[in-house]
Amino acid sequence: MRVMGVGSGLEQLENRTQLRIKRTTRFFLRILKSLNEKQKTAVRQLGFGGLLEYDVASIPTTLAYWLLEHFDHLRCSLKLPNGDEVGIDAKDVELIFGFPNGGITFHRSDRMAGIKYLKTIPLEEDVVIHSMQTKVLDVDIPRNHTT
Repeated sequence: MRVMGVGSGLEQLENRTQLRIKRTTRFFLRILKSLNEKQKTAVRQLGFGGLLEYDVASIPTTLAYWLLEHFDHLRCSLKLPNGDEVGIDAKDVELIFGFPNGGITFHRSDRMAGIKYLKTIPLEEDVVIHSMQTKVLDVDIPRNHTT
């Protein structure tokens, strides 16, 4: 990972555990672009319509690693190099990602059924999206988000 030298302005290489990402943002974008109208409607009804506008092709792994390394999960904050701390709350996540901030109750389905479904999702990047689509939405989603 490349890290800017503090105070010197020189780049230095630092040996560090590499961040391995199983799913790239490009893969996520392919899935979003392949959704049919019924699936997009379901995403909107769940309150995640902001994701349909997501258009980030990549996230630098050094940035992702830095964020993970400096995030304090107990205080829900990022520790900056100068010692300052930036608090992160649900409203920040809502503003940045468009995720709903409350008002939606999710009922967990049978855990084993969920695990069985996850095992059907291929791990390789060049997966045929259509093969996944047919499994994603066969049920109607109620308009009342809190049911």
